[in-house]
Amino acid sequence: MIPFLKWFLRKAALVLAILLGAYALFLVVFASLCFFSKSEVGPLPEDALAPKAEPNVRNRPVEEAYYTYPEWYIVWSYQERAAYLEKGLLPSDFPYFGSIYQYWRGYHRICAITHSRRQFNFGDHLMLTVIGSSFALEYAIRGAYERTIGALSEWASSHQLVDEDAYAAHVAREYADFVYVRPFYEFHFAHALKGLWKEASFWGPHELRKLERKAILSVDYGLEAIYSEI
Repeated sequence: MIPFLKWFLRKAALVLAILLGAYALFLVVFASLCFFSKSEVGPLPEDALAPKAEPNVRNRPVEEAYYTYPEWYIVWSYQERAAYLEKGLLPSDFPYFGSIYQYWRGYHRICAITHSRRQFNFGDHLMLTVIGSSFALEYAIRGAYERTIGALSEWASSHQLVDEDAYAAHVAREYADFVYVRPFYEFHFAHALKGLWKEASFWGPHELRKLERKAILSVDYGLEAIYSEI
């Protein structure tokens, strides 16, 4: 058993190293494309460059308004997912990977606009890279799971959703509305985990689907609760 465990850990470490290396390469390529991309948008209007007359008013750099677009895309993606699940649609069909692509495509377009005007803000780029990477990791894991084990679970239940699916849709809506006004790490994932076992009945039709949903949602809410406290 121990030799097998060592072999598994070595293979897992190798796969992780390959994935991290591939993602690091992606960030390097993306940064290069972002830096050299330009868009024919013309110069800024004069009123955008004129100083404000009001005293004690901080003039936010114009490029910061553009950089908020990728950030808000994540918020609206959570809204899209919540609306999707509320319709009772199968979780495996949600476009997780398409959402990841849209985030980086939008970010790239913002780079093209701001760089064509020689605008650059390292702090905003760092923030967008960090939250974009976190968003991509979250959706990649969700997408990979739902397209494999989740899809198999749906097939086992004849593509009929269970109480746990309805509860997940409810939590998704609460979370989407919450991050619209508050930071994600203030959301009570621990309460969501407790409610999963309290509100969703343990017995009922499609036991295999119910068990699978309870297991993955417990892991999901539990890890999110721990991550929010870090």
